[in-house]
Amino acid sequence: MMKRTPPALPKPMFLTLAQVCALTTLTRTTIFNYCRDGRFPAPYQLGGDTGRRVGWRVTEVMAWVDKLSKATFDTEEELQ
Repeated sequence: MMKRTPPALPKPMFLTLAQVCALTTLTRTTIFNYCRDGRFPAPYQLGGDTGRRVGWRVTEVMAWVDKLSKATFDTEEELQ
């Protein structure tokens, strides 16, 4: 008899505000200010019409972090 392996679960597609804060080391106020100013990806409304639960796409936040890291690295190279 063959053993069945369960299908791999997908990675989370959205991050909570707490996860975004931990990942970026930004405060919640800074994140929302950056979103308002267009400097950070906008959150998505989750869970229907209540509008109270929001999340950020993992791919968008990681792209922002990568872009910031690259910009910081490029600036440091110029300084040397």
